[in-house]
Amino acid sequence: MSSAIQTGIRLPDAQTIALIDLVWGRLQARLERGLSRVERLTSSLFDRSLDATEVTEAIDLCEALASKMGTLGLGASAELVRKAANAFEQPDLDTSSAIVLASLMDDARSALASTVAELKQLSTTGQPLAIVGEVSELVDELVWVAATQGLPVSHHVDGVESTSHEAAAVVVVIDDPDLGRSRPLLRGIRETHPSQPILLIAPEHALVDRARVVDTVSLVLHPRSKPLDVINEVRREIARSRHPRTVSLFGRNADTLTEPLWRRGLGARTEDSLESLMERLRSGESRAVILMADGYDLKSVELVRLIRTDRQTRGTVVILLGHRTDGARAHAALREGADAFFGPEMELDDLVVTLKARLTRRSELEPVADGSVHTGTVAWTTALVLIERMLLVSFRQNVPVGIGVIEVPVDENFAGLDEAIAREFRGEDVITRLDDRRLVVALQGVSRRVLMRRLNDIHQNFFLHERGIRSIGLEFPVDGRSLDELFETSAAALVRAEEESAPLVIGADWQPWRAEAPDVLLVDPDATLGSVLSATLSRRGLKVTQELDALDALDRLTGRTPSPLPRVVLMELDQRGIDGLQFLRQLREAGTAGRFRIIILSGRTQESDMRRAFELGADDFVTKPFSTPLLLHRLGRALEN
Repeated sequence: MSSAIQTGIRLPDAQTIALIDLVWGRLQARLERGLSRVERLTSSLFDRSLDATEVTEAIDLCEALASKMGTLGLGASAELVRKAANAFEQPDLDTSSAIVLASLMDDARSALASTVAELKQLSTTGQPLAIVGEVSELVDELVWVAATQGLPVSHHVDGVESTSHEAAAVVVVIDDPDLGRSRPLLRGIRETHPSQPILLIAPEHALVDRARVVDTVSLVLHPRSKPLDVINEVRREIARSRHPRTVSLFGRNADTLTEPLWRRGLGARTEDSLESLMERLRSGESRAVILMADGYDLKSVELVRLIRTDRQTRGTVVILLGHRTDGARAHAALREGADAFFGPEMELDDLVVTLKARLTRRSELEPVADGSVHTGTVAWTTALVLIERMLLVSFRQNVPVGIGVIEVPVDENFAGLDEAIAREFRGEDVITRLDDRRLVVALQGVSRRVLMRRLNDIHQNFFLHERGIRSIGLEFPVDGRSLDELFETSAAALVRAEEESAPLVIGADWQPWRAEAPDVLLVDPDATLGSVLSATLSRRGLKVTQELDALDALDRLTGRTPSPLPRVVLMELDQRGIDGLQFLRQLREAGTAGRFRIIILSGRTQESDMRRAFELGADDFVTKPFSTPLLLHRLGRALEN
């Protein structure tokens, strides 16, 4: 059985593909206006120079197109259009510039076509998301971004048909100055979807008008909300709607409440020991606890304090039932963190209403994604599919993926540690065991720096430092352009860390030396130019290091010569010892090109050289002779990124 079948992953059906084609046709038409205008300006360069107004228009168009493409998850095309914007900023635009620009725009169009083809093959999981609303730019973008996120999606103009009653959530887009006219639509959707989240996107209205519809919706968003933000809110609402409403009962005569709570829609179970209660709360199987008077060996107040001071249970809803009215005792319990206190005159319906309200409110305050509480590790074959999807989304949206490797051997000394560590992460994170000595965590949208903090927390919470366990944090695509490259980087870094007595938690960029990293590494055989540039940049507070020989620079940047990596490499294509393009190729093959920005500063302006430089990982190209303010502007932007 394939891993896709095991995880419920499926390819889009014919209806979804037809919807993607339809939406893409409209999105493409909107993008085409900007693309065509940029291409016309590019064609004009073959016959004449562009005036300042036309150059400004071209740059603005490129930046707007790149922004829109980024919003739609078209990361590869967006990057090419950004490079076109940079090319328009070059002084003295001429025929060679037109060739570069034409090539970039052709590549951008090819990347668009490739992305659309790949999207039709992108697997989907779970129940569909229904989007309701008249055809508009926002509706099209929502459908498209939902599809790029791997969500099955359907679009409905006048409401949600009965055939889509299994939708996990509904997004309603209304562009109506009279919100009251939309009340029948919202009520109809709520009747069809009584328990699913309904998100409303509508213009600003008077609060009294908004109050008339909020009883049917879960969340109200503004039309200017970014599509990806809306989809993330959808995921959170779906996660909240799936929160288990299981309540643990603890204390004398607790079993008397089990059946009445079940009849009122709350799953209830009695816990016989303090250990079983805490395990239930820590695992997330129970989101609330009702303490009946004193819980065996501990007083109620002590139990509340115990729950609130445990990192894994501090979010639990805690309600106390007292066998007698005692104001001092109630105040003490509430002061320690109890959510409510009921005396012997308590009405069961009041208890249920309070409990449900607290559960709902607590879930809204918790940061959740698509699962809230992680329940454990997954098999490697399944994890591989999920992680590869993360990397695909990362490539399209230009967001990082954090990959952590924890060297936890599989033996009786670490029994249960994998599952305990997994519960420290979000439901959307992938936790898996690569082999009998390595546990792997994959986190979407998390940089290496953030992942390092998470790994340090894991080491502290589970005393991994005391056990001598090592961990490493990596970031895709900075530390590797594929999963295999990331694992190769982690293995080499962990071996180096062991040899050099490094800290037990390191990043992929850790080095045994402690020299201060330069801001800029200048790789240029022209010593005079290097001295002038070094002085200019140093006056602006930047630390600059120069290498006259490209082979020496290559040793420095690939780790063969121990030295810290710079933030930006400023290099000439005409080098000593090795050609600049070969230099870039060696960096890419070594897997270090993504760890710093690369700006080409060269007099070689042939279109083939410039294009190849970009293909090999260059981020920007400044031609010689150059304008110092322009170079400083480009360098400043690279340092900021």
